[in-house]
Amino acid sequence: PSFPTRRSSDLLVLAPGASAKTTLQAANVDSSKDTVSWTATADTGLTVSPSHGSISLPGSQRGSAPVTIGVGADAADGRHTITFNLTTRSGEHKKVTLGIAVAKPGELWPFYTNAGITDDSNTSAATFDGGGWSYSAQALAAKGATPGGTITADGIDYTWPDVPVATLDNIEAAGQTIPLAAPAHASRIGLLGSASNAGSSGAGGTATVTYTDGTT
Repeated sequence: PSFPTRRSSDLLVLAPGASAKTTLQAANVDSSKDTVSWTATADTGLTVSPSHGSISLPGSQRGSAPVTIGVGADAADGRHTITFNLTTRSGEHKKVTLGIAVAKPGELWPFYTNAGITDDSNTSAATFDGGGWSYSAQALAAKGATPGGTITADGIDYTWPDVPVATLDNIEAAGQTIPLAAPAHASRIGLLGSASNAGSSGAGGTATVTYTDGTT
């Protein structure tokens, strides 16, 4: 059988005390029937239910097993991992990991998809534009953009990403849905962004705001 893989930026985002359902999938690339047995282990503060099982795979078909991921109310914020250990009937072993981001509603870091800031001593450690170019941490700091610091633009305060250099620090706009925890009586949403290889006319797109009553 073949087993799915996930990019490091693919995370299931859950708040402390929350739970969500997901699916473990496998595909049989052989014409003969097979069975995959699996067990799951989770980082401290997380649970998987059920924690083990099996997937029956008819020849050249897919199979799946639903699981529920739970996060304890006191689970630490941050990136966590759940590991699925799979074994076929013939003894083939494979590990599949699921990344879990434990974060309070409104946090943006779980949705970071790109590393765009590097130290001047190692400029190739990240790439903002996909071609090796990145922002200098030293140059940003000289202008007041430091990890966890505040940047003000058009009357709106933004918290600069509080992460080490050469790690995920920004969101590539790709039509994803990002939940916000708006302060009471908020009337504006600000986007602090930058584009690469956009040409003299810049870059643009459409952002859709969906309210709690379902209107947009």
